[in-house]
Amino acid sequence: MNIITMDYSKMKVSELKSLCKERNIKGFSGKTKPELIELLSLPIQPSKKNKKTAKSPQVLVDNYTPEVLQGLYQRYKDSYEYIAKLKDEKNLPIRQQNPPEDITENIVKFIIQNYEGDASCKWAKAIGKNGDLYSDKYNHEYPIEVKAFTSNGPSQFGPRKKFGVLYFLDMRNWLNNILVKLHI
Repeated sequence: MNIITMDYSKMKVSELKSLCKERNIKGFSGKTKPELIELLSLPIQPSKKNKKTAKSPQVLVDNYTPEVLQGLYQRYKDSYEYIAKLKDEKNLPIRQQNPPEDITENIVKFIIQNYEGDASCKWAKAIGKNGDLYSDKYNHEYPIEVKAFTSNGPSQFGPRKKFGVLYFLDMRNWLNNILVKLHI
């Protein structure tokens, strides 16, 4: 699987500056496009809350990077293929595992960041928030929910599950590295 990262080179300087502002990056005014790209490529550092910075918004750090996702996705795929081979060769009734939620939720996170342009989208568990994903664009009372499916069977929800935005990740062809995101 090739996780697509945001291509800053195709963005306008004004768009890059808006991203810097969204991410609370300081000192971006007057920078050239290459300098802005360099600033945006640096890892986000958490802000330290003290009396001087208490009024400024805290930067939420999500350390689940494309590299982390790539590694975990590949390990899951290798395990899945190994079990499929065992089932076939030994005629064993082994049930395959569902894709781990951290993988499916972060695939959707990177799709939202890179294709919808929402740089504020983060994996909720990594930043201590409710729901599967967190974004400044949505009402936080009802979080973002991600459901992934690898077959034609129905998705399930708990009877009291509340969410504001629902994303489905169609993984029926995931072994060929084809993933489709649906936004409800």
